[in-house]
Amino acid sequence: MNYTHELVQDDFELQLRFAIFDAQGEYFPAHWHNHLEILFVLEGSMSAYVNDHRYALFSHDILIINPKEIHSTQFSGSIRYLLLQIPLDALRRLLPDYETLQFEDYYPHETSGGKSSVKMETLLWEMKNEFEKRNDGYQLLFTSLFYKFLHELYTNHSTKLSAQSRNKAAKTLLRIEQIMDYVKSHYKDPITLDEISGLLSISPEYFCRMFKKNTNQTFLEYVNTVRLVHFYNDLIHSNDSITYLLDQNGITNYKVFIRLFRKVYGTTPGKIRKNRNS
Repeated sequence: MNYTHELVQDDFELQLRFAIFDAQGEYFPAHWHNHLEILFVLEGSMSAYVNDHRYALFSHDILIINPKEIHSTQFSGSIRYLLLQIPLDALRRLLPDYETLQFEDYYPHETSGGKSSVKMETLLWEMKNEFEKRNDGYQLLFTSLFYKFLHELYTNHSTKLSAQSRNKAAKTLLRIEQIMDYVKSHYKDPITLDEISGLLSISPEYFCRMFKKNTNQTFLEYVNTVRLVHFYNDLIHSNDSITYLLDQNGITNYKVFIRLFRKVYGTTPGKIRKNRNS
């Protein structure tokens, strides 16, 4: 299975990714990538975790996710949202001091009140309109709006990080990345805390604290969500029995799993399979 939520395909003409999605009951486990990500909710609601913070997003709310920040998203109902992802290379080219910057993350529509966040929302709507109309030469107008948006973000919604903070974050990310890569390759197998903490040469207790602090999940919860997404993908794309798929994806505690499945997808595997085949 490809981890499509981590692989960002940039638009060749625009040199970034700009897309509008309609989704329902989707879940993307904790991951990170080398893009600055902007989520703008058009209709509906969603939950997002960025590092150790949880955000509840509603219509017209904006969430900024800095490159290399660990994040996960969940859509429990119908939602329409705009996704803008800016490559790290573009940020370095346009903002020479980018490596020292941290962009503010959360802009709730109802309480923002400030001129700055309203301006960003207006620019996102204008970018959306130009992108959808795609009139001749739209790339030029879209790019000018994008530059205005990035300028607003840079000028009014960024802070500078110390070298110590940047180095600490990089070290932590390297550890988390190593663990996530291991889970992706071994999610079908039993994975113990002793085994996983041994990879980093740290105690299980310290590992648990570090992982929870940086992902807002326990390690077991993270492993279960990875297995969940693989199971769901197999459920809708194969005709294998549910029992077989549970075994194939390393799921042994059915009660815990079905509770998580209901929480994420709002129903049971059997009902999803039944609706797919009806």
